[in-house]
Amino acid sequence: MGQKISRVTFTYKVSEIPDWAKSPDILNADRQIKKDVNSEHDGVKVTNVFLLTNNGWIHEKLFGK
Repeated sequence: MGQKISRVTFTYKVSEIPDWAKSPDILNADRQIKKDVNSEHDGVKVTNVFLLTNNGWIHEKLFGK
């Protein structure tokens, strides 16, 4: 018997970002931080896969742990 899976696509925005987080040193430190800071205006579109287990839905990266 196989697993039930669901692909979920959503958009999120981070708000109330402090000025220090917008500095070039912070923005260049990590690609995800830069996306999150820029999401304040445009949003970030994300697609993730979830699997249904006996304990409910879990992210695919947590399956088998």
